[in-house]
Order: sequence, then structure tokens, then C-alpha cells
Amino acid sequence: AAPASPWAGLALLAGLGAQIIIGRCLSERLTRQPGRDQLAAGGRLKDGLGAYLMAAAELRAFDLTPRAIDALMVHDAALGRAALQRNSAESILGLVQSGLVALTLIAVAALSSHAPLPFAALAVLAALAGMEGVNGLLRAAQQQGAYDAAVARLDAVIWDAAAPAPAPPATSTIEIDAHLLPAGSRVAITGPSGCGKTSILEALLGLREASPGRFRIGSRPLESAPAGWARTLFTYAPQDARLLTGTVAENLRLAAPEANETALWEALADAQLETRVRRLPRGLETWIGDGGEALSGGERRRLALARAYLRPAAWMLLDEPSEGLDRDTESALVEALDRRLRRTGQGLILVSHRPHPLSICTRSLAMGEGTEGTILGS
Repeated sequence: AAPASPWAGLALLAGLGAQIIIGRCLSERLTRQPGRDQLAAGGRLKDGLGAYLMAAAELRAFDLTPRAIDALMVHDAALGRAALQRNSAESILGLVQSGLVALTLIAVAALSSHAPLPFAALAVLAALAGMEGVNGLLRAAQQQGAYDAAVARLDAVIWDAAAPAPAPPATSTIEIDAHLLPAGSRVAITGPSGCGKTSILEALLGLREASPGRFRIGSRPLESAPAGWARTLFTYAPQDARLLTGTVAENLRLAAPEANETALWEALADAQLETRVRRLPRGLETWIGDGGEALSGGERRRLALARAYLRPAAWMLLDEPSEGLDRDTESALVEALDRRLRRTGQGLILVSHRPHPLSICTRSLAMGEGTEGTILGS
């Protein structure tokens, strides 16, 4: 713009500066909070939808689907109000921005009117292009509130990357209720429902707070260590198996990202799932749906067991691994587990109420309801 008129160049600079400063200030005042509100409302709607989808069968069985839909619509209405408020604020900003662009173009055109026509035209085009170039900055300012809320939401659920990782345990020896379990031990945890069997596994993994005085890894009390400090010692197959939406291979490689196909098939064979997977349309690369919905409950549990087999860890923690299986499949699974433990030298802490899996354990931790357990056997 300056070749047409120095004043036209200054007018363009002034217009650009005014658009940036005024636009960012108004964005701070008008769109930051609506952006946060919209993100929070969207999160509540997604959380509610996810919770109700997990219980879809129960909702239909008890004729509660309309009530669930009504509850979700409350979140949807809140999301709509937040989106409308944000859109209204952005419309006001757009109006102000258009006014500033128009004023700048008029000023540049007027100040360069005495220049030759090609220079005057170039000045106006330069002004238009420059003002459009500011749009990205203003859009970023309008998204700042939602961005800040998203970062805060993530910070609440992930590890701080700057925090130093806890040092891994120096030994794989475990004590539970003052009973020493050397590496390679096989321990069955038995007792009535609700007595705390699964809680022991979760405490060792750092998924729940360890009770003072009950657990030691090596010479260190578990309750005095950072959460998850001993997690590298363990591989885990929970009773309520959760799978990713993806392929069989992707779910298996959560435990061992570098595992080759031979290792994957071996783990599936030991989990008594190889034949089923080989019959799938694409084998290991078959898509198993949202949360593994293409598989039965027992197959999901065995896929989680195969995943646990792939993780190289000193101890294997298994929670009801044969639940829901017929006798022949359970027998084959337990025999394969016994062979695998002999081959790898891993220790085993097993929660089960079925006698066949317990038969491969050499010790038993008998839990009484509301009491600490007692180690039996040798």
C-alpha cells in the first residue's frame, strides 16, 4: 500500500493493529467462558451417553430407555444453550471485524486516490488481503476458552510428563499380610464374594490405595510408594475384560507393542482362542467392534488373558480367568497356563472360585469376609 501513499500504508497498519487488539480483547470477554461452557456441556453429554450405552440391555429390559433419553436430553439442551451463546458472541465479533475491515479499506482507498490507478488498486487489494490474513489469529482467540478447558480436562486424567518416573522395584519378592512370596510362587486367593480378593490385585497394581502394613514389594511398604510404582512387575487379566475398539492384533499389542505374529498366535493358543480367531474373516486383523462387541463375554475375557500373557513381567495376576467356560475349555486353558508358567518362570496370583484353576497353585490365601487372609500350603 505504501507505494500508492505512505499514509495509505500507515492506515493499513493501523487497521490491522486495531483488528488484532480489539478482536482479541473482545474474544477474551465474549467467547472465552461460552467456549468453556460448551466444551464442558459436550463432555457431560458424551459421558452420559457412554454410561447409558454400557447399560443398554438393562435399560431395555427394565423399560428405562425413555428415562435415559430424557436424562441425556437435559445435557443436550445445556450443550445447545452453550453453543447458541458462543455463536452469538462470535456473531458480534464478526460484525465488529467487518466494520473494522470496511473502515480500513475506505481509508486506504481514500488516501491512495491520488496515486496512479494501478498503485491505488494494488493498495486496496493489499489492504483486503492483509485484513483477511488476520482472521486466523482472531479465530484462534475465539477458541482459546475451549482450548484452556480441554487442556485442564486432560491434565486431570494423565500423568504430568514433566514429573520424574518412579524408580522400578529392585526385587520381585512380594509380601502379603506378612507372608513372603518369592518370585515364581503360585498363590490362589480364595474366599466369599466381597471379602477383598480383587482388591489385593488392584492394590498391587496401584489401581487402589494399599492398606497400611499389608503389602511389601522387596523391603518397601507399598503404601509408602508412588501409585503404580510396582506395576512393571505385573501383568494383569481382570474379570471384567475391557477391550479397545479395533482389531484383535491391536488389542493384543497393548501389552507388547513389538510382538510378532508368532507370539500373538502363541498367546491366543494358550488362551484357547486361536481356533476362533483363525476363523474370523481377517484373522488377527479382524475388526472386533466397539469394545469387542463382535466377541462373546468369554471370548473377550480370553482375549484379555492372551494380552496378559504377552507382557513380560515377573508376576501374573489373574482374576477369574476361566469364568463362564465349559469344563473341557477350562481344563485346556488351565493346562496351557501351567505349561506357560513352567516355561517362563513367572509367579502367579490367582483369584478364582473354581477348583480346576486352583489346582495348579501351591499356596492358598484364604480370605474371610472383612478380615485379612491367611497363607496356607507351601
